Amino acid sequence: MNRLPDEILLLIVDNIVLFKHKYQFLQVCRRWRSVLFKAVYDYVWIEGHQIRPLLLAIQQNPAIGSSIKYFRLHWWSCYTWDKENHDITSVLPLVNRISQSEEETKEWEEALIEGNQDAWLGLLLLHMENMTSLLMHYTRQPKFLRRVISRAAIREKPFDTMPILQQLVDVGIDSSDDNKAWFHKTEFLPFFHLPALRSVSLDSVVESMGVQIDHPAFKPAKGTSPVVELEFGAHPNGSKGMADFITSCANLEKFKYQHSNQVIWGERYMNFRPRAFYSALLSSLKEILPSSLKWLCLSHYEDSLRDQVISNLLEVVACRKEKFPYLEEVEIQSYWQNTRESLSAKQAFTPLIQAGEDVGIDILVFPSFYRQRRA
Repeated sequence: MNRLPDEILLLIVDNIVLFKHKYQFLQVCRRWRSVLFKAVYDYVWIEGHQIRPLLLAIQQNPAIGSSIKYFRLHWWSCYTWDKENHDITSVLPLVNRISQSEEETKEWEEALIEGNQDAWLGLLLLHMENMTSLLMHYTRQPKFLRRVISRAAIREKPFDTMPILQQLVDVGIDSSDDNKAWFHKTEFLPFFHLPALRSVSLDSVVESMGVQIDHPAFKPAKGTSPVVELEFGAHPNGSKGMADFITSCANLEKFKYQHSNQVIWGERYMNFRPRAFYSALLSSLKEILPSSLKWLCLSHYEDSLRDQVISNLLEVVACRKEKFPYLEEVEIQSYWQNTRESLSAKQAFTPLIQAGEDVGIDILVFPSFYRQRRA
């Protein structure tokens, strides 16, 4: 095995997904470690209990942190279930550097000593300056993670001299297959202030009036974000058409949204408060979609909203020349159980399909079973 060419070793490691399995290759011999070090740490996939050990390993060998480009985190929490008593001597200088008050420093220290994963994660991000892709399960109220991301996003001191998140290109947030999870849109607006970000995929985003954070990073980027691909996956509810995200993008090219009636549960007197249901995409699409749009996918909409969908898309198609000169394709998909609808249901989109043909836009209706393209 020691005679295997470097190329073969790299190919083997490249086809192993879990970090804990790839790491074993570094322990075989010095040659393998030298050849495979960057390849092993290029893509790191860990769980919450591994956050602190990884940070301590990076402190011992900073090359680990600078090698990480793709970081994936699953099953972590911002709550401290079993309090511990960790030695935090090695991270105290960093805590003192990024804290903005004595109270904040004390808050960090107490959380780190107790083993709070959110606090350790916030510090871990500071050591991955070359990270280009972040894929993670999210959790509610991640105080320390939110603090680091928001300050790094707008280069707030001391992050004006720290290249944290400045190379991040791709962000993916998923909801851990928990259909009761929800996150207010404000949580993710800081990402749109990052200079290199191009693709954002978010699960369980719910718009409401109830959450406001008084910090500039949590405001829309107002047409300055470089994001070109934006997707809202499982369980979103865009009662305001996700307008703050869409209008933050300077040159959005792809937008995908799957509506659900996910709602925010009350924090108090839950048993006595009704759910707050919202309608999706109340804003007119033509008013919030950017002129650079090339491809639009509207999927998993409620069947009862078909007329509203057709009406909005007809407006978009009608002003293609003036507002959407680059738009080439619109894909429409109802819930999967409704895709085998009657011919009359599909025929309802005929005027839209014809309007698209007239201006050079492909309208794909229920594409899994029914595809209509212009000749």
